[in-house]
Amino acid sequence: MWNGVPGTLKVFELDLGYSSFLICIRIIHSENVIMLIRSTVLLCSLITGAIVRGDDVDQHPQGTSDLKQLTLAELSPGSHLEFSTPDWVYRGELIDPATGETRLAASRTGTQFSVPQTVFLLGTTQGRAPEAGGQMLVKMNQLQTGLRIELGLGSLEEADRYLTGPVQSLRVEVE
Repeated sequence: MWNGVPGTLKVFELDLGYSSFLICIRIIHSENVIMLIRSTVLLCSLITGAIVRGDDVDQHPQGTSDLKQLTLAELSPGSHLEFSTPDWVYRGELIDPATGETRLAASRTGTQFSVPQTVFLLGTTQGRAPEAGGQMLVKMNQLQTGLRIELGLGSLEEADRYLTGPVQSLRVEVE
């Protein structure tokens, strides 16, 4: 209802000006739009996380899984794993998931393997970084394709450490 002053309107008997009423509607509308955008972003991030997590494992009917990464502590003792680098194929049986102790055999061809030896799968790394003063960051207790694996050959001593080439494939036997 118009109260006689141009540009104003008596709204719900509050005597708000017409322009004030529009600003209130715009503020309420923009708050709803902001909340809708935030909810959409949250939903998209949850869906993306589910897709990435689902992409980490490809199941095969033979009881094995091709992985992009794995955490050793999530495996059980006796789990069989296989990973390959540009030069070697490694096969092993996990003895102790907490320490990474494994009986591991290696092969250049993927068919004829060495006698299994005790090694410790320490984790994955990109290697020594010159820009970090030659320091090396190791993701402990994890194996991941695209990164190198640090092995402890028979012990955890620094002198017994060996870095593989970048992992091209990673497979674990599902029991």
